[in-house]
Amino acid sequence: MSNNSASINTGGGAMSMTNSAVGQGNEVSNNQSIASTTSSESDISERDDLLEALQKLLTDLSKAEDIPPDDSKDLRYSTEEAIDAARAQPPKKTRVVDKLTSIQKTLESLKNSAGSAVALGSLTKKILVAAGTLL
Repeated sequence: MSNNSASINTGGGAMSMTNSAVGQGNEVSNNQSIASTTSSESDISERDDLLEALQKLLTDLSKAEDIPPDDSKDLRYSTEEAIDAARAQPPKKTRVVDKLTSIQKTLESLKNSAGSAVALGSLTKKILVAAGTLL
């Protein structure tokens, strides 16, 4: 039996998720903590904050061992594309929003099998809301 767990600090308190699955002959323990330093949409109030939150998402995606490798690679690539679009002069708002929406949909599809997907999805939602107003 393997336990995948993720937690996110939402500013108003911590949310913790645990996902247990039966292993295939080998016992694997993967206790993954994904903590967000971005506590609310109001914390992302400037473009630099948005870029910092996107970088945090990329870092947390790299740490999330319970996300399948192909999905993890796609999520990280989409996040890198969102970062590039947000850094562009002028920022490419539509591209950022499209990439974040895609990331959010993928994480939503993984939430039952990867505990960290819930925490990462919450962070993605906050970034998406901020991107819609800041860019």
